[in-house]
Amino acid sequence: MPVNSKSTLAIIGLAAILINIASCTYPEGPSFSLKTKKSRLVGIWNTTDADGVQLNGARLLLEFKSDGTLHYIIRDKENTAEERNFGEWKWESDKEEIEIDINNTEFTLEIRRLTNKELFLEDPEDDLEWKLEKVKEI
Repeated sequence: MPVNSKSTLAIIGLAAILINIASCTYPEGPSFSLKTKKSRLVGIWNTTDADGVQLNGARLLLEFKSDGTLHYIIRDKENTAEERNFGEWKWESDKEEIEIDINNTEFTLEIRRLTNKELFLEDPEDDLEWKLEKVKEI
């Protein structure tokens, strides 16, 4: 039985979807996403839990840019003063980890969860977990 081009395209499309589904999972989810990992990561993230690190009302923000640059921002609790550091980020281990370089200090964070609104990171060297939520502006 001959296979027509529509059937072939449907099979290729289904295979591509299944490969994408299999490659978008992290230990804490999601199990499925239509957005790429990069499109979910790029943006501004506010730290909601820093696993024992006392923020004392300060805000710790990370802004991942699509060109691989990173802004690391600390704002005081009155939102009147801030400290900014700039760095770079890149994917590691088939996009399961992010390597970050800030002021010539490199460290690698394991991604535990990456959705459009939530980012959970783990620093295996220091046994710290970071939970962040995506925000629209700084």
